[in-house]
Amino acid sequence: MKSDSIKTKAERKLNSPEDNLCLQPLKKRDHYMYNLFFKGMKIGIFQISYTSKEFGKGLIGVMARQLGISSQQLIGIEKCTFWGKDFVENSRLIVKS
Repeated sequence: MKSDSIKTKAERKLNSPEDNLCLQPLKKRDHYMYNLFFKGMKIGIFQISYTSKEFGKGLIGVMARQLGISSQQLIGIEKCTFWGKDFVENSRLIVKS
């Protein structure tokens, strides 16, 4: 999984008005940084390293924890098997009422 691939697909899938999700970019630093909103409320910050190398299991795990999902689910975002509705159903950042 490379940074450009996960960045592009996360931006597409986690900017999902029909699922009440918004991924808002922050100022660029040494990472792509985003605020993540659900139903207009900030639920977390997500960052993706600029590195062009393949991400190892450790970095994938860190990014997945930032989103409140498993590593396999984050890989699913990149492989187009995990979508905004899946994120809403599975993320530990979203409190179900």
